[in-house]
Amino acid sequence: MRLVKTKNGDYWLIEKEYLKPVIKSPRELKTILSKRTVSRKLTSSQQYILNEMGIVFENTDDEELKNRIKDLTKIFKKDLLPAVQKELREIKKGNLAGEKLIDALTSIGRSYGLFIDEDKKIDGKEVKEDKRAKLYAVK
Repeated sequence: MRLVKTKNGDYWLIEKEYLKPVIKSPRELKTILSKRTVSRKLTSSQQYILNEMGIVFENTDDEELKNRIKDLTKIFKKDLLPAVQKELREIKKGNLAGEKLIDALTSIGRSYGLFIDEDKKIDGKEVKEDKRAKLYAVK
C-alpha cells in the first residue's frame, strides 16, 4: 500500500499493483515502441525471401540446409546494396521458392561478397585479407 496525494489535496491509500503505468492511447504506445527500438524497415523483397526461407526451414530435417538458411537470414536482414536489392526484387517477381531460392540467394551472396564476416570466413574456409588492396584470398 502507498499513500498518494491527489490534486484536490486528498490522500488515498493505493495498492502497489495499481500504481503501474497504463498506456492511454495508441499514439502513446507508438511513441514508447519507437523510442525503444530504432530499426529500419525491411523491403518487401527482403520480407518475401525471409518468409520463404522460414517455410523451407520448417519443412526440412537437413541440418546443413538449416544452418545455411540461418546464415542467409542473418545476411539478408541487414542493409543491402541497391544491386542486391534489385536481384531480390527479381527473385520475388519470379516467385522462387524452396531450395531454388536458397541456391539463388547463396549465388547472390557469393557474387557480392556477403559471406565475408567478422571471422573472415567464406563458406567455412579461412580468408586472408590484404589491407593495402582490400582483396580477399581463400586459403
